[in-house]
Amino acid sequence: MKTKLLLAGMLCSMMSGLSVAQYYQSVPLTAAGFTDDVIANGAGLASVTTTSSIDDTGNGANFAYYSKDFQATPAPAYGLAVNGYYNSAVTSTPWLPVQLQSYSANNSLRMVAAGSTGTLTFATPTAATKVYVIGTSGSGSSSLNATVNFSDGTTQTASVTLSDWYSNNEFVVQGVGRVGRATNATEGTATNPKIYQSLITITAANQSKTITSISFAKPAVEGFANIFGISVDKYSPCMAGTSVTAPAASLGTTSAVVNWTAPSTAPTSYDVYYTTSPVVPFDSAPATVSGISATTVTLTNLNSNTVYYLWTRGSCGTTKGTWSYGTSFRTLCSAFTVPYSENFDTTATGSTTATNAPSCWNYLETSGFPGSGYVSASNANSAPNSYILANSSATTGNGMLVGPTTTALSSGLNRVKFYAKGSAANYTLEVGTVSNAADASTFTAIGSPISLTTTHSLYTVNIPAGTNLNLAFRHGLGGTSRTIYIDDVTVEAIPACVEPTGLASSNVTANSATVSWALQTPTPVSYEHYLSTANTAPTATTNPTSSDTPNGTNLTNLLNGTTYYFWVRSSCSNGSKSTWTGPVSFTTITPAPVNDVCSGAVTLTVGSSFAQNEITASNSGATTDTTSSTCAASSSVNNIWFKVVVPASGSVTVETGAATGSPFTDSVLTVFSGSCGILTQVSCNDDITSGSNIFSRVAVTGRTPGETLYVSVARYSNVGSDGPIKVSAYNANLATTETSAAKKEVSVYPNPFSDVLNISDVKDLTAVAVYDMNGRLVKTIAKPEAQLHLGELNTGLYMITLKYKDGFTKTIKAVKK
Repeated sequence: MKTKLLLAGMLCSMMSGLSVAQYYQSVPLTAAGFTDDVIANGAGLASVTTTSSIDDTGNGANFAYYSKDFQATPAPAYGLAVNGYYNSAVTSTPWLPVQLQSYSANNSLRMVAAGSTGTLTFATPTAATKVYVIGTSGSGSSSLNATVNFSDGTTQTASVTLSDWYSNNEFVVQGVGRVGRATNATEGTATNPKIYQSLITITAANQSKTITSISFAKPAVEGFANIFGISVDKYSPCMAGTSVTAPAASLGTTSAVVNWTAPSTAPTSYDVYYTTSPVVPFDSAPATVSGISATTVTLTNLNSNTVYYLWTRGSCGTTKGTWSYGTSFRTLCSAFTVPYSENFDTTATGSTTATNAPSCWNYLETSGFPGSGYVSASNANSAPNSYILANSSATTGNGMLVGPTTTALSSGLNRVKFYAKGSAANYTLEVGTVSNAADASTFTAIGSPISLTTTHSLYTVNIPAGTNLNLAFRHGLGGTSRTIYIDDVTVEAIPACVEPTGLASSNVTANSATVSWALQTPTPVSYEHYLSTANTAPTATTNPTSSDTPNGTNLTNLLNGTTYYFWVRSSCSNGSKSTWTGPVSFTTITPAPVNDVCSGAVTLTVGSSFAQNEITASNSGATTDTTSSTCAASSSVNNIWFKVVVPASGSVTVETGAATGSPFTDSVLTVFSGSCGILTQVSCNDDITSGSNIFSRVAVTGRTPGETLYVSVARYSNVGSDGPIKVSAYNANLATTETSAAKKEVSVYPNPFSDVLNISDVKDLTAVAVYDMNGRLVKTIAKPEAQLHLGELNTGLYMITLKYKDGFTKTIKAVKK
């Protein structure tokens, strides 16, 4: 069943009074009874800021609690309240206060071994009808024997059970987290670990006796018992009122009427204590209103739209009773004055089953309406929150967000601006007012329904004279399961100079764009625009980039591949300027790189390593070539082309790598032979190492020296985006052979020669080939010696190619006389 929060935060008494008075107090205890510090806090390691763990120190345990101010890295997600104060979450004891001990001293009476004992002494002896032992147990639950010691020397025995801190029993507080004392690592969930309470009921004969201390004994070894404090339901012979209420009908903006029922034995008079803090007062807290002879009181001088918590007590002559929780309530909202705004970001999120609205606003619907309205942490115009209106299966009825009562909203001088969108196009939203903020049938629309798009757009509605004082946004229905998002609502006076609307960009090229807006009525003298590459809104004093007379402007001389932000404002005849409207953003087109096509391939120079001749190229603006590849063909996009000449070894490796800061992080590389337009795939590669190195590398061997290969480098479409990438061609063998040749300083002499040509070093030389100037092989010498006999050659220029056993070749020009 959907929770209805009609007039949420406006007309609600937040909690009705209890039918039986309960006199809950936390008990101050002397420090001597606490034996261990099990709560890490502040700076320092957990092993330093605690003395012991909650649980066992073996078997992967050794954990302690930690405070919200515990300084760990990363910052802890949970933690105990810094002040150690809680109101118990146990449903049978609402408003039972729990006060933990100092986190900087011993804060646990810790009992581990069978036969362990300990005593907690009351700083002020107290009479009670019920005692609540606050604690937990690590490594399993713990059973304790308790002895309640009274001031007259008598005692009462009882059993106390502390559940394991990861149990599912009723808890004082849950989800407080824990920290490893050995590792300093924090952990936990929203529901674990927990702290519990265990009840000791004081017998009727002992209820008027003051308790001085409680002793505990652990009869068995099971569990690691930790006691953190004691709370009580105090014995109060002077009784407070019961069934305390603050009826919604009696609430005002600065006042409230509170009623209660007299107890069976009525006191002489009543006192009332109220505060905006949900902390249970001690008996010493002075009354806010005292000496009330009736069972009702009118509270005045309250703050509007404020939650108050109220306690009552009996006054029996000179004897004062104990404060008993009564009720809580929220005063009504004062009427808002223009201007005001609401972005929904400070309101807790709701849901389809827990509708809500910001303070002084409310979600309103007709009876039985299946839709909902609530604050959501999604689909915001300005993060984090937006407001959702959803109609579920409804095609009739009303579901709406109602704004606060607003002074002079109907003067005809005001307007509302807001952002809205639909979960699909053409969903409609109606703007209007209601005459009764609690009755959806009193809605009156202003103008026609607004047809929404799927992106947040700014809408402005002037509020005519004679309307009502509560603004409302109503779901336009029109079909089932339609969701509308509203954000950044502003109610303000209609300005003397109205800002432009309908800002849009079009005709975007590499160096120009058109921006247009709706023509204003009345038409301003001119428009001024502000253009920037930074999304930082101009202020009223910002100098405009240019002035424009029509309802649009053509922007030129722009940088290609750049995102621009555009704002515009009206300049009116009275010398006033409107607020800036915008931004509308657009990104100029990035021209295709020269090597977007095969014919523009960039030459790669073969080096001895990747780094030697690497180049950085960008595929920004590139298109996807239709040349097929057998590697990731369907995912290869926006490729660029390179070419490389095969070296004398016939082997070459082509590889891609990361360019610093580039979003191009995953490539597909394909090597082709042939010529542009008539290419044949030689080899391709997607990932060098799948999962760890997703750039590409292709090594080809056995190719013809001097052959030109074409290389396509594409981006893998599912990863990253276009940008720079490093590309290199290399042959690792070049490093060894070139170094070897350099060391030998191979040369031929004399040059020119007549019949004999000498080689300075023939080590590792396997053959010599002699070519004429036309590239024809004219002589081959296998196993050459230091002297080459070339007397049969004709006079002219020859290329002497020396071939070594490691595959390296060196060519030297020589002239035959």
